[in-house]
Amino acid sequence: MPTRSLREDNDRIVGANIVANGDDPTGFGLEIQTAGVDQSFTDLVGDTALSGFTGNITDIELADGGSKLYATTSDGSTGRVAQFDLSTPYDVSSASFVTEEILSEDPSPEDLVITNGGSTLLYVGSSSAPASVYEYDISSAYDITTISGFTSQLDVSNETTAPTGIEIDQSNNRLFVSGSGSTVHQYDLGGGVFPDLAGATTPPAASYTNTTELTSISSIDIVDSGNTLLVADSDQTVHSFGLDNAYDVGSTVTFGGEIDLSQDVDDLRGLVDQVSEGSIYVS
Repeated sequence: MPTRSLREDNDRIVGANIVANGDDPTGFGLEIQTAGVDQSFTDLVGDTALSGFTGNITDIELADGGSKLYATTSDGSTGRVAQFDLSTPYDVSSASFVTEEILSEDPSPEDLVITNGGSTLLYVGSSSAPASVYEYDISSAYDITTISGFTSQLDVSNETTAPTGIEIDQSNNRLFVSGSGSTVHQYDLGGGVFPDLAGATTPPAASYTNTTELTSISSIDIVDSGNTLLVADSDQTVHSFGLDNAYDVGSTVTFGGEIDLSQDVDDLRGLVDQVSEGSIYVS
């Protein structure tokens, strides 16, 4: 089964086919290998222009069964999140602009997560001081017009001054943050109402550094029931790492391979998976 990979270039999302070894989308993350060996990367197959928002796209997120697309954007002075409805789930060519809202805590948003049943938005940016993870409540699930405002934050400045990636486990108990270097940090969250950023472990409960494969991390995602870490790097490559324990970068981490997208991608910024749909998206 081919999987779909998408990337953005300012205001465009471009699609390409990647044929997964073994034709098993549920194991896609484990099967990433060097392009041309165990995977084939074909020519671009789509180019969808998105409009209606302000600035340039820095990251994307799919949610609500693939019917919603969210994009963090920046015009250099103000950070925003835009929402698009997809009339055909997981098909960005069917996207229609709905709205955009200002993310006032950091003017340069880099990555976001919509979680907690669509009632929580988390994001990181590269310009705020101290560098932090920011939380917003969404009163009507998946509808960012009902964002109630900034509610809490987690200071990660001791680990990175410019966070670029964020991910959370399926149980909402562990938070992962990457910076512009080659390290992914893991924070265990407190046991209060999710997400309990105030109860997060500091310093991080665990960290994983790889200076051999990674140059400068631009985004992260965890797939395959928590057993595979995907990393988008500034060299326009997506790397795969197996985690011995699910959602635990402090366990044994094994490099699984990479896909070089540099022929078609010139500014790899974000990464989000929809493995259950046989798709992986990059921006």
